[in-house]
Amino acid sequence: MTAILLGAISLFLFKEESRNSFNLDRTSEQFAKNYEQVFGNCLPHMDTVNRVLARLDEEHLEKLKELLVRRLIENRVFHKFRVFKQYFKISIDATGLYSFDKEPYDGCPFRQYKKKKVWIQPVLEAKLVTENGFSISIATEWILNGKKYDKQDCERKAFVRIAKKIKASFPRLPICILADGLYPNQTFFEVCKQNKWQFIITFKDTCLKSVWKTIGLELPKYPDNKTSRYEAINTKSARNYEYTWLNAIDYRGYEIHWLETKETIKNLQTGTEVERRFVHLTSLKVNSKNAAGICHHGRQRWKIENEGFKNQKKEGYALQHKYARKNLKAIKNFYQALQIAHLFHQLATLAKTVKQYWQQGTKLTLKQMFKEISALMLEGSIDHQIIQFNHKHTFQFRY
Repeated sequence: MTAILLGAISLFLFKEESRNSFNLDRTSEQFAKNYEQVFGNCLPHMDTVNRVLARLDEEHLEKLKELLVRRLIENRVFHKFRVFKQYFKISIDATGLYSFDKEPYDGCPFRQYKKKKVWIQPVLEAKLVTENGFSISIATEWILNGKKYDKQDCERKAFVRIAKKIKASFPRLPICILADGLYPNQTFFEVCKQNKWQFIITFKDTCLKSVWKTIGLELPKYPDNKTSRYEAINTKSARNYEYTWLNAIDYRGYEIHWLETKETIKNLQTGTEVERRFVHLTSLKVNSKNAAGICHHGRQRWKIENEGFKNQKKEGYALQHKYARKNLKAIKNFYQALQIAHLFHQLATLAKTVKQYWQQGTKLTLKQMFKEISALMLEGSIDHQIIQFNHKHTFQFRY
């Protein structure tokens, strides 16, 4: 079982992008030898891996992922990136994985168009995000219809379920939820209140009209609820921030706080300006000292899309490739194997020693680095003494 599960994770460690591609590498005698040298296990055939994952309950690999993340938290890897040195940033968002012309399995959500019906498979992710680029899956919830349903499953319903998973896995972890404009609603506020979680969420102009009405009436009463910050980007441009806030807004018994940020980027040579506006609702009371920090952390919600989903779709993981087509258990287990491999890659590539190597003038990119790793596995010979040395010594990566 160890060899089979390691084979599933290695499929993504080497960014093979398909089971067939990994099987072709497996036919190389040198690759198989190097693989066994590094991992201490033989590389199984990917069809065998698929058959096992089709029978393995999904909670086993998700539990492994949870244990890995918990170990990193215990080792204080992410502590320096917390919100106000207290709360870990957990970004919540959903993404579409696959589409099918025919129903692949019971409960697959669908979209009905005028001329055809398309089945799709979305998934809701909770990822721990940081300023330096980490976007690590800590919980996954599949958006699926039951066999008997009145309405299709959706992201909001899935959030209630994933919140229970997070609380069960990390009951004492101080959390600040980051989410997009879909989430300002009574259910979300109640879940955060019950779990004692903080939150910073995007607030759209068309959302919660009663809250916007309150802001319009109450904000003029607090003219001092403003501050600004200026920073030079480089010798050619500068950035100015203007923060405005209103605290203690009552929404159906929940106390929330509103923060608006206006960012102006000015070209110092031409005088042209580009303006952007960000609005957040938060459980953290806003003042002149923390307004900039709340906006900064709230905007990092995008990391789940960029460093998370976009990276996994575009950078060799082939997130949207159907590693299994009709068996839902296999689909879920391959997805968890991908998340674990992505975790390992982030731990390696975001380490300060690796970044220092890039900063020394090398033009090596991550894409090229993985090409060289694959070439080494296929054509090179890995020294057994180096492997033994690494097994006997402990190395520490810093971030």
